[in-house]
Amino acid sequence: MPSNEETEIQMQNPRDKLNGSENEFEENNARAIRLLANRALHDEDPLTRKHAIYLLCMARNPEDIETFVQALRDPVKEVRSQATRAMASMGEPAGETLIFLLNDPDWKVRYRAAEALGLMKLLKAKDPLIERLSDSRDHVRYMVVKALGEFGDADVLDSIRPCLRDENPYVRKIAMKIIDER
Repeated sequence: MPSNEETEIQMQNPRDKLNGSENEFEENNARAIRLLANRALHDEDPLTRKHAIYLLCMARNPEDIETFVQALRDPVKEVRSQATRAMASMGEPAGETLIFLLNDPDWKVRYRAAEALGLMKLLKAKDPLIERLSDSRDHVRYMVVKALGEFGDADVLDSIRPCLRDENPYVRKIAMKIIDER
């Protein structure tokens, strides 16, 4: 069992360990965040980029949304996936950006935007997602159906029904699964 002195040390605020002022703490924090953002986008190691995105996400700073958007274009799937989860965890502040990204020229970005919006269950994203049900890329259509399935209301299910006749068997399968679950 720790002594009273050990307990007191464990309960100290990390800011107390700095010899400087509150401003110095904030400056150090800002520097660390900039370093993480740089690593998230430019480090040669994909695992470092992925973990930097994860750590940035923990700060829940809306200023990092642009970093996450850039990471959605990363050549490595796992990094894009982490950026997707980061965007979804930002909630409403990332919503408009994600809706805008549903029209991105890169299908991988559209796919990840749909995935994040589904994770968020952002109500104002339903109509833009429904519009993407006719995307030229089957991967995007699949993720849009999956994202819309998260909402689960009748108007969404009616929009998904035509996907039961999609040319891609995976799109048909996810549409069937979502309709059957309701």
